[in-house]
Amino acid sequence: MVQRLRWLTEEQQVRPEDINILVYYKNQVEKLVAAVEAARLPAIEGIHVATTNKDELLHKRGWLSISTVASAKGYDAYCVLLANGNDFPADVQGRASFYVACTRAIEYLEVFATSRSGLVVEMERAVAVLN
Repeated sequence: MVQRLRWLTEEQQVRPEDINILVYYKNQVEKLVAAVEAARLPAIEGIHVATTNKDELLHKRGWLSISTVASAKGYDAYCVLLANGNDFPADVQGRASFYVACTRAIEYLEVFATSRSGLVVEMERAVAVLN
């Protein structure tokens, strides 16, 4: 995830405020915040954890937003990075959350997974049909 953020902000010149990182489980938010802070990416001035006070710093210049999918409902970003896509359960609730996550992206969506399982496999099949 940090490598992709570096690529987006440095090589592609995407502003951090136009990027939203989404996760299914709340405990993943803190792990991502720690990883991004440790990387000290020059373009990222701060991190907005959007699980509390959602509107407070949303889209503030130089700030990256990281949140759960549940906290992202009603919000969008030009670039959405969906972390741990295989965490989403393959039930109705999980599918609805996966849909919400994917539809937050205005222009660019990237789904990351630690294994090819669950909804990630289904998404790969759907993308293969479209290509």
